[in-house]
Amino acid sequence: MKKKITFSNVIYLLLGISLIYHTFLTILFFVQYYTTPMRKIGRLMNGVIILLLVVCFLYYYVIKKEKDKVNRVLKKYMIKENMFLLLFFLWIYFGCFRKMIVSGSIFMGGNSLYLITVGIKLFLAFLFAQYVNGNKKILHILFRFLIVGLTIAMLFVLYQLVLNRGFAYHNSKCFINILVGFEGDKTFGRLRITVNPNSIGMYAKTIIMLCVYMFFEVKNRFRYVYVGAGVIHYIILVFTDCRAAILSLAVGLGFIAAFYWWDRLYTKKMGIRILVAALVFLFSFGLVDSMRRPTVYGYKILRSWVTGEKLDLETGKRDLLKNSSGRGPIYLAAIRSMRHPEAAVFGATPDGIIELLDNEMEKPMHMYTHNEFLEVMCATGIPGLLLFLGWLGLSAWDGAQVFFNVKKKFSFSERVLMMICLVELANNMMEAVLTFYPNLSGMIFYLTAGYAVVFAQRLKKPVEDK
Repeated sequence: MKKKITFSNVIYLLLGISLIYHTFLTILFFVQYYTTPMRKIGRLMNGVIILLLVVCFLYYYVIKKEKDKVNRVLKKYMIKENMFLLLFFLWIYFGCFRKMIVSGSIFMGGNSLYLITVGIKLFLAFLFAQYVNGNKKILHILFRFLIVGLTIAMLFVLYQLVLNRGFAYHNSKCFINILVGFEGDKTFGRLRITVNPNSIGMYAKTIIMLCVYMFFEVKNRFRYVYVGAGVIHYIILVFTDCRAAILSLAVGLGFIAAFYWWDRLYTKKMGIRILVAALVFLFSFGLVDSMRRPTVYGYKILRSWVTGEKLDLETGKRDLLKNSSGRGPIYLAAIRSMRHPEAAVFGATPDGIIELLDNEMEKPMHMYTHNEFLEVMCATGIPGLLLFLGWLGLSAWDGAQVFFNVKKKFSFSERVLMMICLVELANNMMEAVLTFYPNLSGMIFYLTAGYAVVFAQRLKKPVEDK
């Protein structure tokens, strides 16, 4: 007997297509930057996915007149978190539409890609976990695909770095342009894989957190493969010298280690448990930081042994906690821009953030805000920021209930999944690519936030059949 195609199944299929497609873009991110042809393909594919969702809705709601069935499906998602996201997206769209009218342009131009990306992350990624009702099988397929694919790619990168200190490859027919090597300081420099070292560092940090999650989730002997994969990406992370990613990873691993030992301390003396957890956190945090220089030394010794070049143990590594990023002027410019009523109320739209900041700086830097909250504020104004904070606050409350559940209704791996969300947010306090840009960090952030909502619902009612 053939399975009947339902409205829910079509949505499920489209959600899966979207996640697979954006995972594919994530892999491509490592072998080329988003050239103009890639941007056109991205807009077309995202547009097709959203168009199919609209057609699917109209078909079942208008043509087949199955309003009751559709309403039941929609009612499932009429929760506070989703309503805040819906209002947030509508406010972004309204701001872009208003700017189009004011400027007299026919299309929304540069904002079209941002709108589609926001829609994909906010609705498809965030709703995906809610739709599968906490079933993590597809999530694990996605994580394994990312871990395996990117680990193989990074092994090849490390092999080339030891032999040649990098490599370059260009194919104009396939629009592939790969450039791998160290840049900057002559003593070592920062690893660049076509794109900015900070972007590569963010990706490496994310994969490490996924490896930690899969290590606790998998119960067989193959779980230690994820330890090896995590070490490989830690080496890449150290080579990028991305302090925001390293710092957020250290905080995340520190909290995971602290809570792991907290659960295994059987003493009821709260003071002792807090002391041990704090010491474990500090040890784990320090370990992540202290292994940076030995990692670089190990690479240089290995390269000297393989190639015979003169050994130089200078690293040029920056102090992890020293504030020398130069982002202070950008932050101040973002705050000053809110003095203008139009920017404060409607924002400059995602496409206008750089221009808005340049107008507030003595020396234009042509950069985005490097802070997720400031990025949202500059793009959507203060009303948009309040809507985003409302959604984030509700989702954070959901995650906190899962992580600190005293009845231990959740596995430790599920609590690690919540920590992944926190680490992605912490990293973007100095990056700001969660919402408006097509990347792995934002997809993982909204996916795990969606699971936080589902997990929190277990505390209110029995788990439904999946």
